[in-house]
Amino acid sequence: MKAELLSRDRIPDHEWDNLVNSAPQGSIYIQCWYMDIIAPGWKGICVWDKAGLLCGLMPINYGSKLLLKHSLQPQLSKYWGMAIRPALSAKPSDQYSHQKQVAEAVLSVFPKEFSFVSYNLSPNYDYALPFHWQGYSLYARYTFLLNLQQPYEHIQANYPTELRREIRIAREQGMEFGLSESTENLELILSENAQEGHTILESRYFSRLREIGQAALKRNQAIIPEVSYKGRVIAAGIILRDEKSSYYMIGNMLRAYRTHHPLQLMTDEIIRLQIGEVAALDFSGMMDRRIESFWRKFGPVPKSYINIRKSRIPLKGW
Repeated sequence: MKAELLSRDRIPDHEWDNLVNSAPQGSIYIQCWYMDIIAPGWKGICVWDKAGLLCGLMPINYGSKLLLKHSLQPQLSKYWGMAIRPALSAKPSDQYSHQKQVAEAVLSVFPKEFSFVSYNLSPNYDYALPFHWQGYSLYARYTFLLNLQQPYEHIQANYPTELRREIRIAREQGMEFGLSESTENLELILSENAQEGHTILESRYFSRLREIGQAALKRNQAIIPEVSYKGRVIAAGIILRDEKSSYYMIGNMLRAYRTHHPLQLMTDEIIRLQIGEVAALDFSGMMDRRIESFWRKFGPVPKSYINIRKSRIPLKGW
């Protein structure tokens, strides 16, 4: 196998994205257009087999802090890391041998200039030993996945009584669900909550959020759900989508309307809309205890994924 670190202008978008879309570990977060927005200046490691076929890749994000270079999980992405084309043989031993070879090829050309590296690998990346052998620390994290290849009625039947009541209250109080063509209302909600001391996304990332929304809508890779009450939008979010899954990227509500349960209604409608469109809905933020308890009501199952880290110097706050 041959591996090479390529600058952005040398990476063929079509070939890269084809592998991302076909690899089990691929996601919207490492498609070229998405990385161009969230990680300007990114580079990519490409791995080719003996026949010259692209069989593995890994994007590299560049940043610096205190004059030290680092490579961190970009804001507005959930997964990063490697994507690998499956081996031709279906035998487990051949599949993992193939993954090992690709990972070792990637790591052989991984930049050595970084003082700190931290990435979240895909939940479908289940062979991280090559990173461990190269001195990376491996940390387990969790997300929630909801199977969307089942009737909505089956999902709804598993809702706890409390959630059913909250959704009913939202409807009875006149909450209205709709889809938007802009992140403007979401940004307003995020800003208003931040002014009250509840920040989930810093305002400096709003322009990227807006660009993601516009670009993803054009590609039919997103919906922007909103809930309004008496003519005012009080909850909004962005749901991303690729060929495999939908991703609950971000959602927020005006805190004054918490007892109206707009997020419960919005999430229920999102599930209804996505049924049969993709295999699963990937919820975000499960590592937060309060968010985890909210998502769990909708019946998804926990799924682990790995965070890889490597530090040359012991610094706090990285």
